[in-house]
Amino acid sequence: MSQWFQAIKMDVHAIEQQGNIINTRWTLHWTTPLPWQPRIAISGGSELTLDDNNLIISHIDYWDCSRWDVLRQHLPFPGS
Repeated sequence: MSQWFQAIKMDVHAIEQQGNIINTRWTLHWTTPLPWQPRIAISGGSELTLDDNNLIISHIDYWDCSRWDVLRQHLPFPGS
């Protein structure tokens, strides 16, 4: 992972549990090792499902942006 993601940081904004479901809100940041060193940010959330022993049996991440939006953050052109 360190080939593609440097200076990884995740800010967790919220954690809420209802029954056996835990929902989180977060922003993930990293620097991509390209010559212009773009700093990327993706906000999103995770849904974790717990079993009867409170062990995680499912983890699904949701992004608030498209893959294209993430790719555009890598481009060094204004307005990209």
